[in-house]
Amino acid sequence: MKKLVAFDVACNDPDNGHFAGRTASISMLGCEFEPSNFDGYKFNVEVDGTFRLHGKTVPFVSCTEWIGNWCWNRYWIRRSDAKALLHIFLKKNWHCVSGPARLCDWYDRKLAA
Repeated sequence: MKKLVAFDVACNDPDNGHFAGRTASISMLGCEFEPSNFDGYKFNVEVDGTFRLHGKTVPFVSCTEWIGNWCWNRYWIRRSDAKALLHIFLKKNWHCVSGPARLCDWYDRKLAA
């Protein structure tokens, strides 16, 4: 079985915990990412077991709602999809705001390039 990565998305309304269809914070590979805009981005989950962010459709193996608190959901995705999402974050100016120094430093170097 291929190694899976936890992709945590703040995609639920903070007032009631219902899915909001947008995200302004993502946690993956031990790092937390925030977009350069304050409104966040559209985030859709489909019944076929995929989610869509920035035009990329990503299959997930499983999902757990309300991870940590009711604002976050966790999607288990393939490692290759996690890498592809990192490159999309770079293009869309998401900022790595916390995480392991080695990964954050790599990300910041790529973002500045």
